[in-house]
Amino acid sequence: MKSVTSVMKKLQHEALYIEFFRKNPAKKLLIHAKSGFIFDANDAAVAYYGYTYENFITLHIRVLNPFETGIHSKKAPSYDIPAGRHRVKHRHADGNFRDVEVHVSQIDIEGEAFLYYVITDLSEFVANEDKLKFGEQLFSQFVINTPIAVAMFDTEMKYLLVSDRWVAEFDIERNDMIGKSHYEIVPNQPQHWIASHQRALKGNTDKFEQDIFIHPTGKLDWVKWEIIPWYTMDNLVGGVIIFNEIITQRKKAEEISNRLIEQRSRMAAKVETIEEERRNIARELHDGLGQLLTAAHLNLVLVEQNLDSGPSTVKENLSRVKELVTTTIQEVRNISQNLRPAVLDDFGIVPAIRNLCDEYSRLGTFHVRFSEYELEKHYSPGIEIAIYRICQESLNNIVKHSNATQASIELYNRHSHILIVIQDNGNGFDIKEVVKSKAGSGLMNIQERAELLGGRVQMESQPENGTEIIIEIPLHKTNDFLTMQDDDE
Repeated sequence: MKSVTSVMKKLQHEALYIEFFRKNPAKKLLIHAKSGFIFDANDAAVAYYGYTYENFITLHIRVLNPFETGIHSKKAPSYDIPAGRHRVKHRHADGNFRDVEVHVSQIDIEGEAFLYYVITDLSEFVANEDKLKFGEQLFSQFVINTPIAVAMFDTEMKYLLVSDRWVAEFDIERNDMIGKSHYEIVPNQPQHWIASHQRALKGNTDKFEQDIFIHPTGKLDWVKWEIIPWYTMDNLVGGVIIFNEIITQRKKAEEISNRLIEQRSRMAAKVETIEEERRNIARELHDGLGQLLTAAHLNLVLVEQNLDSGPSTVKENLSRVKELVTTTIQEVRNISQNLRPAVLDDFGIVPAIRNLCDEYSRLGTFHVRFSEYELEKHYSPGIEIAIYRICQESLNNIVKHSNATQASIELYNRHSHILIVIQDNGNGFDIKEVVKSKAGSGLMNIQERAELLGGRVQMESQPENGTEIIIEIPLHKTNDFLTMQDDDE
């Protein structure tokens, strides 16, 4: 030990040693390998650890690092720590520990083995590292517990993090996802999804307000999703984050809402049609029946006044009353026919439609051809009045809008349904424009009557090429509401 001390004292006074070791800004220690005692410390180490130099060179390395694994006690025959870098905690004079990295190398000085320590303080680095770990844990917990479906992927589209909502919506075990490819977990993805992933990995963002997603189980959902890239500290794309929301229930609710709005619109149009029909009936009653009955009443007053004037005058007055009553009866029949044709109840659907076609042909504007194939005499009242009103509405539309010279109505019995085919050679029209402008109340009435019975309507028309309307009315469904509604008219 005395020889070592003399060696160290000799070194400490050499200029090269002083510049290389004592005055070096790096923190350095020289430790006797056999005993583990500190034999020298440079100024930077003395300042860092907080000891006086005199105290420092009397310390055992165990004082700085009680957790050192290279020696078990001060009396151990050798302090054997391997050369290289070691990350440990060193105790300072104030009793606090700080994280350090020790670069250890073994040197020989005049036959004595020494350990040459170069110490780097890691406290700030460790603090930042702890903050980073805490931030990563916080971010991980945030992603996992967020109420939306979100997943984080690397550049190979392998799962890094997934939220509980994502796991629930994809119905996959979390342990089966992390580290695995998205294309393995969710196979057979649409090509536009894969293309979107590739664009995002190049720094782009994609957003889809509504899209169809088919689960691996075959279940179909409507989804809203967005994909964005995430970046590394070097500002390189490290992968992508996908936000996903299943909107199937919202989509269904919107469809129901749209259907309700459409039904309300149709109902409003129907109510308006009913009110218009009632106004027409009121005018006919007032202008037609009212005036006829008033005239008949005046003639009966004249008869009463002329009773003493002679038989010829009375007879003439009674003749005029008779004509007025006859005209009034015919007017009542016409109004009744418009409300509900008696021929429909008395003779059935085929004579009623044939009579309807004959009436429009007698108007002289166009000729209507009627054909029927294997129809029964009677069907349910709802079906009969629906067919009659559809044909009547169609012929009204032809009269008002088509300028047709020929039209035809064909009825087919198809066992499960009745097929109605109505054609004309008139002007035709742009169906989309009529629907868009909501001007086709007649067409809407036709469609509404068919749908109330579970039927459907198909229209084909082009300007200057005429119109064809095909209506299917199922026979296994009836609708009392339609019958009652028609009775109200």
